[in-house]
Amino acid sequence: MSQVAVKHVDKVYQGKNHVLKDLSLEINSGEFLVLLGPSGCGKTTLLRIVAGFYDPDGGRVFFGDADVTDRPPYQRNCGMVFQNYALWPHMTVLENVAWGLAIRGIGRRERRSRAREMLAAVQMAEYAKRRPTQLSGGQQ
Repeated sequence: MSQVAVKHVDKVYQGKNHVLKDLSLEINSGEFLVLLGPSGCGKTTLLRIVAGFYDPDGGRVFFGDADVTDRPPYQRNCGMVFQNYALWPHMTVLENVAWGLAIRGIGRRERRSRAREMLAAVQMAEYAKRRPTQLSGGQQ
């Protein structure tokens, strides 16, 4: 079973710019996915639809068996990192990664542990104590 499934999604801007046409995609648990393509091809639009920030003009989005297409972002339990690197400059990398868990009321020990796991998963564990200004653009 896929964890995230996008089925026959369409998105049209201003009635004429059809950026996503009948797009279907399945992402299984544990998979690492990269969206690669030229500027304007719909990568960010797709991510915003999955996260619930944009509504598709057609098609559905599923998390597991649940159709989340009509749910607002705060009901999807899904995160999205925007391209403008919205990092807190006064926090370490570890604290930035753990911030969303803190907002959800996760205890300090657990959120630090989970944040360390995520940093390790993206090969950033060695940067945990650095501040965002001490990272390259790609690392940010």
